[in-house]
Amino acid sequence: GLLVASVLAANMSTSSAFMVSSGALFARNVWAKLFGAAEGRAELRIARLGGIGFALLGMGVALVVGNVLDGFLFVETIASYADTARLAMFPHLAKKVA
Repeated sequence: GLLVASVLAANMSTSSAFMVSSGALFARNVWAKLFGAAEGRAELRIARLGGIGFALLGMGVALVVGNVLDGFLFVETIASYADTARLAMFPHLAKKVA
């Protein structure tokens, strides 16, 4: 029982940190670029809604993906394609390797 409680507590802590950081990053980096920077309570509301949105998106993905390994491979494949497309469109952003 204590081991299960410890695992659940660690999971809740990580999920909470993910929701807070993703909401803050959404408010500062995405919302500010698209609609202009919000101030005070408006920024807090946007960050909270962004965190809730990302949490719901994560739960939706968890319900759709049947196997954790398949989900991980899907995310890594998408990231690889996105990075390849970024380098093709913006070759000057590639780091020079000596």
